[in-house]
Amino acid sequence: MKKIAVCLLALLLMLPAGGTRGEERRSLPARYLTDCPEHGEIHSLLFQGERELLVWTPYGYDAGEKYEVVFLMHGDLDDINGWFRQPHAVAGGKTTGRNILDWMAYEQVCRPFLAVAIDNNEDTYGAQILEDLPKALVFVAGRFSTYAAEGSAEAVIEAREHFTVGGLSRGCIYAYSVLENEPEYAANYLCLSCGGRRDALEAALKNTPYGLSRYFAGIGARDETFYSRTKWTYEGVKPFAGQAEMAVYAYGHDWSTWFNGLYDGLRFLLPLEEDAGPEGEIF
Repeated sequence: MKKIAVCLLALLLMLPAGGTRGEERRSLPARYLTDCPEHGEIHSLLFQGERELLVWTPYGYDAGEKYEVVFLMHGDLDDINGWFRQPHAVAGGKTTGRNILDWMAYEQVCRPFLAVAIDNNEDTYGAQILEDLPKALVFVAGRFSTYAAEGSAEAVIEAREHFTVGGLSRGCIYAYSVLENEPEYAANYLCLSCGGRRDALEAALKNTPYGLSRYFAGIGARDETFYSRTKWTYEGVKPFAGQAEMAVYAYGHDWSTWFNGLYDGLRFLLPLEEDAGPEGEIF
């Protein structure tokens, strides 16, 4: 009996806080923690004359081809370098978002895309994100080869099926705010480790002519602060999406969750086949 009790205690200690929450993913390939054989380029641009904007383009970027646009916002404790340049410790090692994007492009696991990062710290530009994000999308479309060929606001709105807005933690709150207030600029959303104003989102999505095409939410099982809020928001927004998926990872409010979510989310949001369906919720 003593041996059984010890074994049970060991198993309990291995469980995430709050008990199990169903199947948990660990899907970031181990090779993504090593240096990718081919590297994309990070372009530093001056947006609005004073604000840095980072644009990652894949290795072999061809101005004669069209690329999807993925717009990413960071959390409270990060800055514009958080998604691309800053190395982060994750389960199994350390890597950068740029290296993950390089690998995804190298292995061609989703449609060709470019990724954009902007400073959205609350005490500087955070409050302006609703006004600035559409302008930033137009800014990028006018300088790189995207599906918004003319590089105008009208062209971005017309090509919204090829634009994705995403974020983690506070950046996720801002992403939901864009979905609630400016849905015409992007049809796809990548929301990690937080939720939005569910009632307001439901009302906005019910009354807008701009539909939500693909929606991916990710959360860590050990993220006691935002787990329920993320799932609650997902359940409210999901009925309005053409395709939706939520994934739970065996981590917390950290880059192990966010880099896994980046990898899974982009594969889901930018499938190689247009008619690829969702894998469904993973709890």
